Amino acid sequence: MVPPHRPGHLKQVNKRHKKARSSSVGISISSTPRSSKVLTKRERRLLSKQRRTIKVEELKKCVGLRGSKEQPLMCVVIPLTSSVPGYLAQLLLRKADPCAMLLEDPYANLQHVVYIQSPMLKKHYAIVTADCNDLFGCIDLAQLADWLVLLCPSDCSGFSPESNEFLTALYAQGLTNTSFAVMSSLCDVKGLKRDLQKRIPIPEDTIYRLNRTDHAIALLRHMSNSSAYSASLRANKMKGLPFTGFDHSAARYRAGLLADSLSVVTEQVTIPEEKTNVYLRITGCLRGAPIFLSEPLEQSRSDESGPLLYIPGWGEFPLAKASWTNDDGTTREWLSPILQGRSKGLCRKDTYPMKEYLESFDDDSDDPDKEESINGSQDLGELPEAKPHGDDDPVAEPKELDEYEDAEDMCFSDFAARTAESSQSSSLTASQLAKFREARMAELFPDEVETPSNLPARARFAKYRSLPRFHGSVWPIEKDIFPTHYENIACFRNYNRNRRSVLRYVRQRLAGVLAMEDPAYTNIKFIPSGIRPTLLLGPMDTNVLNMILKEHDRPPDAPDEMYVPPLVVWSLLPHENRISVSHFLMRRLTSDVLGEAETSVIGDVATKVIESGSWSSDSHTPMSLGEDADSQVVMNDEEIRNVLTGFRAQQARSRTASVHSLPLLAPSCEPVKSKELMLFQCGIRRFVSAPVYSTVTASPHEKAKFEKYFKPTSTGIIATTYGPVMYAPLNVLQFRVRVNEPAPGEMAKTYMSELVATGTLHSIDPSRLILKRIFLSGHPFRIHQRHVVARFMFFNPVDVDYFKSVPLMTKNGAVGHIKESLGTHGHMKCVFDRKLNAADVILMPLYKRVFPKWVYEPQIVKVFEPKCPGKLEKIDADWFEAAETLQLRKKPSERKSSDLMDDSSA
Repeated sequence: MVPPHRPGHLKQVNKRHKKARSSSVGISISSTPRSSKVLTKRERRLLSKQRRTIKVEELKKCVGLRGSKEQPLMCVVIPLTSSVPGYLAQLLLRKADPCAMLLEDPYANLQHVVYIQSPMLKKHYAIVTADCNDLFGCIDLAQLADWLVLLCPSDCSGFSPESNEFLTALYAQGLTNTSFAVMSSLCDVKGLKRDLQKRIPIPEDTIYRLNRTDHAIALLRHMSNSSAYSASLRANKMKGLPFTGFDHSAARYRAGLLADSLSVVTEQVTIPEEKTNVYLRITGCLRGAPIFLSEPLEQSRSDESGPLLYIPGWGEFPLAKASWTNDDGTTREWLSPILQGRSKGLCRKDTYPMKEYLESFDDDSDDPDKEESINGSQDLGELPEAKPHGDDDPVAEPKELDEYEDAEDMCFSDFAARTAESSQSSSLTASQLAKFREARMAELFPDEVETPSNLPARARFAKYRSLPRFHGSVWPIEKDIFPTHYENIACFRNYNRNRRSVLRYVRQRLAGVLAMEDPAYTNIKFIPSGIRPTLLLGPMDTNVLNMILKEHDRPPDAPDEMYVPPLVVWSLLPHENRISVSHFLMRRLTSDVLGEAETSVIGDVATKVIESGSWSSDSHTPMSLGEDADSQVVMNDEEIRNVLTGFRAQQARSRTASVHSLPLLAPSCEPVKSKELMLFQCGIRRFVSAPVYSTVTASPHEKAKFEKYFKPTSTGIIATTYGPVMYAPLNVLQFRVRVNEPAPGEMAKTYMSELVATGTLHSIDPSRLILKRIFLSGHPFRIHQRHVVARFMFFNPVDVDYFKSVPLMTKNGAVGHIKESLGTHGHMKCVFDRKLNAADVILMPLYKRVFPKWVYEPQIVKVFEPKCPGKLEKIDADWFEAAETLQLRKKPSERKSSDLMDDSSA
């Protein structure tokens, strides 16, 4: 085959005659030819030199910002175990430079912060030591710090289980610039590094020695150079925005203040009624971004109120007054519009006389209603009476329905996991063994529910609907009745887009304020960073103020060396003062995943122990193991331990030395149930809530399946709870809240237990569909080819006719439907697509939408203090309906029983 002719470079190209049309019309700008000048070697060398000079200038600028007098380099020293003396490391760093000047007495502030100026390194440092026994205090200081120094023991054998959990929580929450150090001079650093890397990753891949002054000055020099370089890199990524934030992702774009002193300020008010307002006066060094005194995006807040500041563990408080001194020596003062005109009524009072007055007022209270309310909720310190979701239905349910509520609704009155702190004879209490057994039954028979024989099924399952299939079908949202709390929560149309818009707005605002070049930002009022302001927060409740002073202030008769937990104040980003529905992607700890098989063994043994005991089937159902069986379970504790020992020996192919020397499962391996009380540490936020768990979905519009238990799966699970609006990325820690089972005559105590899961913020979306699935099970009584007579699913013919349109399925995969009812005892004739086996189980799937429990408590001391007055906070704010906000309203129309069940053919 002859190839086609291809013209060469000598082919003549004639001129195109198109003068009638302008040559500039219809030509895109991108297609116009540009001059492609080829740079010579000398020009390329000069261009690279200019770029290098610009980077050096930026680095010098960041070096001047980080470690200056206004922004000292904050170094937090955290000992990993109690045996490591952290105060000696602080003393070494303080005495590293012999010419260093001490700028402030360390005992003049609450945290004993050492402010030094090093002429050798030409830097200012703020060195503070944390306590490893105070996890939340270490997390707050780590988010505020520029550099962390983790002091590890000379031998890894000094790590206790508590130290391992402390390290896990610290790493999961996120670390800033970190260095490991050891203070022992006889320590094998290489061996310690090798053993430590088996537990946790070492960021810098090295461990510094810290037992001489030359070691301390080398560590300080390393912190100064490395922190400035990292700050320069981050400033380049922020598109020209100068460095104003923290290294920690949770504290970025925020203003942070570590309290140096606390006091009380009172105000006499006569209008509209005569009362006394109390305020908390906080003094400290402001770091990070400035505090903006007005927020244009917060259209829902009143113009008379100041900005909201957040204290971890205590909640949000309005800023009433602020005073500070600028670098040029001028004194500035800002008052909220509410306090303007009556600022003369403010007077400072001593801290501890006020505290003593508040304590005596609480002790001498003779209010009988108050005493009854406290005694009625001793288990959890004034928790509200929780209602199951769906109670907003205007159609009243019969009272006998409460007896047959779902398992998670039955046990939610306890709110928290129960353990035996006072019982010394048994390792596992009756409530814990009941939870093990229920988790095992849920694993063997997932979502199966027995129909009550003394109650119509159409009334018991009136809130459930049917679906042709779980995936691929449409859930009728218009028939849902939302809880009343959904009327006032924030719901963004597109959370990811809103997050990007808010962060871009914050970056532009910070750039305009710091540069002061844009005239649009010249009138913004803010408290600049790098100064020592005095903030007045309030007005506060006297009980809350009393508890803050009791927790974070040092009594006057206490020694100066006494440790007090740090109090940190944070500014909030736009819309973060709103309440919405938060979704966290959580994963169980590695030890919990490895112990999943052992939890199944304990569940089987617990079932065997309970069923072999002298139980009365009339008074106790197999699923309702309570305190009445405590003595029997304690007696069978030896049997549980022996079976668990044999299982572990079989797995390890070797016998252990002693049965009693083998510990039982770790506390974190205990099953985690939905709607149990949990404590969340999400970024700077810390609150107590009762989450519900669901499966992970690829799309936010896809239906998620409700999970009764938080299973230790590798893919993770979604924890849904009420919480404030937050912006990803944020790391989340989940702690279990327990209530001990006291002895007769003793008061129950609520306390924070072990870390159970770690994860990240997934989204903020109240419209996410979480569906709970149940299976009504029946047994094939007679089988003739594809026709089956089933029983034990219903107990009257009216229920059979009511659920006739719902499709059926079996565990072996057969699909069918109800043809008609037989007799008067609930038998029914069914038709399937294949012949059934006599051992098969007939299932009927039903679904209903679930919502999280309305439990959100930012003041966690109200949960852990039994005598603390007050209840879980109800967020009552007048939110507005903006263009980017979708309000979900409660349906006023009543639902009929005929609308509760959808036809499967629809």
